Amino acid sequence: MATYRGSKGTVTVGGNTVGELQSWTLTINRAYIETTAMGDAAKTGTLDIPGGSGDLSANFDYSDTAQAALLDMLVSNTDPTPLAAVFEIDTGKTISCNILPTSAPVAAQRGALVTVSFSFETDGPIAFAWA
Repeated sequence: MATYRGSKGTVTVGGNTVGELQSWTLTINRAYIETTAMGDAAKTGTLDIPGGSGDLSANFDYSDTAQAALLDMLVSNTDPTPLAAVFEIDTGKTISCNILPTSAPVAAQRGALVTVSFSFETDGPIAFAWA
């Protein structure tokens, strides 16, 4: 059984590594479409097209190129081009997809660092590379 450490994980967005990264989550899903008809003896269904969503949390640093790109997309009133994202689990073990940020709460608390948590939706295919 493989063992991976979260401390080795990184996220690259638009070709730039997200600085001050604390955590990330990528949820890969396929919608379930029920096909059960009246009179069927059991529930039946099929899966729709794949997609995903997730979030990444970091110590806030607007001078970080990747963090600024995500924040700038949220405050711009234009249709953005999705950003290429690479979620690295360990050296040579990555999940790649394009993402569109949907929200980014910035939080400050006395006695703690200011943090930002980006939520996003995937756009297009999701690919695993397991070298």
